[in-house]
Amino acid sequence: MMPTSTVTKKILEKLIYESFYRFGEVTTSCLLDSLKLFGFFHATNAGISISIEDLKTSKDKIDILSETRNQIALVNNKWQQGKVSDTERFQSIIQSWSAATESLKSRMIDYYETYDPVNNLFIMASSGARGSMSQVRQLIGMRGLMSDPQGKIINLPIQTNFREGLTSIDYLISSYGARKGTVDTALKTADSGYLTRRLIYVAQGIIIRELDCHTIRGITIYSLENKNLNNLLGRKILFFDLLNNTIEEKKTVEELCHEHLDSRRLQILKKIAFRSLIIRSPLTCDSSHSVCQACYGWDLSTTKIVDLGAAVGIIAAQSIGEPGTQLTMRTFHTGGIFTGSIVNQQHAPYSGKLLFPQTLHPWFAAIRTIEGKKVFEVLRQTTAYIQTWTGNVEEINFSKGSFLSFSTSKFVKKGEVLADLPTESIAEPEANIKPVYAPIEGEVTYEKFFIQSIPKNEQSSLRVSMNDGLIWIRTSKLLAVTPETLISFPKKFSKRQAFAHLQISLPWQGYFFHNKNEGTFSFFNSVKEFQFHYEKPVFCEKNDHYKLKFFPFVKNYQYLDAYTIIGQYHLFAKAEETIYIVRRQEFLNKNFYYVLGESNVWKVNLEDPNLQDVELSALTSLKVGDFVTSTKKLASSGLILKKDGLRLVLQKAIPVFLTNGSIVKVTNGEFLKKDQAIANLLSYTQQTQDIVQGLPKIERLFEATKPENKAILAQSAGVSLPYSFEHLSLHKNFTLHLNLT
Repeated sequence: MMPTSTVTKKILEKLIYESFYRFGEVTTSCLLDSLKLFGFFHATNAGISISIEDLKTSKDKIDILSETRNQIALVNNKWQQGKVSDTERFQSIIQSWSAATESLKSRMIDYYETYDPVNNLFIMASSGARGSMSQVRQLIGMRGLMSDPQGKIINLPIQTNFREGLTSIDYLISSYGARKGTVDTALKTADSGYLTRRLIYVAQGIIIRELDCHTIRGITIYSLENKNLNNLLGRKILFFDLLNNTIEEKKTVEELCHEHLDSRRLQILKKIAFRSLIIRSPLTCDSSHSVCQACYGWDLSTTKIVDLGAAVGIIAAQSIGEPGTQLTMRTFHTGGIFTGSIVNQQHAPYSGKLLFPQTLHPWFAAIRTIEGKKVFEVLRQTTAYIQTWTGNVEEINFSKGSFLSFSTSKFVKKGEVLADLPTESIAEPEANIKPVYAPIEGEVTYEKFFIQSIPKNEQSSLRVSMNDGLIWIRTSKLLAVTPETLISFPKKFSKRQAFAHLQISLPWQGYFFHNKNEGTFSFFNSVKEFQFHYEKPVFCEKNDHYKLKFFPFVKNYQYLDAYTIIGQYHLFAKAEETIYIVRRQEFLNKNFYYVLGESNVWKVNLEDPNLQDVELSALTSLKVGDFVTSTKKLASSGLILKKDGLRLVLQKAIPVFLTNGSIVKVTNGEFLKKDQAIANLLSYTQQTQDIVQGLPKIERLFEATKPENKAILAQSAGVSLPYSFEHLSLHKNFTLHLNLT
């Protein structure tokens, strides 16, 4: 290997590996000594240090942040229109800020490599001497997304860097990661060390004892994992399942099978089209209480077959335990920074019309991403065409596993993103339950929503959505009172006229006292004393739309018999307005009233009905941003109540989008309070995790404690009979066996 560019840390690693693999340990040791002396000599003479002048902020930062804010504004607009759910909006915001952070980092590296390659800060980070590009990004780019104490990602990133200085809010957000790293280093190192000790105790007996166990079992690797084939270095292949059974490929496979994969054979393997292959693994070795050489493969420290008698169990335990003392926090070195997965984007090479042949449509699978976008997964490698403005037709290939944002022919611009292809295999994050709460009070209305009841246990069931749909919350003024309340709604609310009354009596005899200043009345006799705040009545829940007053019928210190009426509550409206609709529901011994007043609707003037962009007569709802005329947009969403000439009457409402599989907690027509739970969404947002979070599970495995809910195992092989044992219930020790022998 002959380096032809600046020798960075990665190039140095490849150089040393090539030397070790080709020339052995002695030659590599001499090379390392020479590199050490060479590096110390020039590092001493260079006298590199960091100054303020080395911290140069990228000029593209303002444009990147502005573009990201515009993307987030579009996502928020879709959320307000009920096109994406709350979790999809959150994930999209996280993805946008992660992409902005990575874009700023790449622009920063390009700037240094092109215009300032001898920058002291860049030399330190790129050479591997101290720090990384992630830390350089925090110095002169932006800190990015951080995690809260629960490990969740805060969707408000730190947009400043250490060169510009942090605001007080930025400092508070970032202080958690730094504090956690310091505390974990001190407290959780002991847990990680104890983990190493227990791993060694379990695996110390695993030793290489024989050459070959001659097993025919192994681990299956599928073609979708081609990007991970470098991990197969030093392993043996047992079986190939080829896509094309040509004579040449069969001969190549025969050479690769039952041989340890070195660098040359690995390059040949990457060129073969296969469905799957089976490799030897220590997990499937048939050796008794040990592992054989053939199943274990290479000793990666010598790039040769592992020696007989090697204590591979202890080596494996130490390999897992050693990083635990340094990486107790997953993002220890970056102070709690969250970095999203990186994808390769395929851009249009020319401007023109992108053409998809009709034969390709069966190989596109429509899916909905966790950000709420509809994309099409490419199920096999396909070829499309771009017809340029000059009439030339160019091919463009989409590899298997790519995600297209469209599947039909359309015009594209040069540089437009056509497809995304993940660069690394990332396990799908665990599903979390995220509750969705009502942003306003009102009535629930389903729109194209289908619910199925699934039994949870014998007493209850879950109501699960079977499709993506909308739940509208129609704004109104809710009132909850007891059935004893006398209520009469007028045509128009008045601040001075009460519309509900409730008389109060107490089941005791004694003396009455009313304190207007404190808003209480007291009742006492020789046995007990009772005090009640009438501003917090038991018959009417606290409400921002109504006010309550208490009028006593008796005088202070007057002696009263039991069940004497002591006063009356009057309920008044806080604002004067016309009432349009009143509906009532009974629930939990209370009457709930749904009051639609003038403040819950708004009227839109249609200057000229002939200029309408939409046929309003066919619609039942309008969303924020919709056009009602050629020039007028709606500022908020609502449901159409009626169209009166050139005036459109809408009821204020908020759409809430729920995805397929959501657990719905409200029914159609139900009255909701503000902040009441509507549904539970399945959220796949990633969270930061500590290595030590896995220790409790390992402890349970090592300690072999008894599980709480133990499974009942069959005492012998047989057939389960559908037989009723009700008449044998008195015989507690009765067991029925049906042996097959």
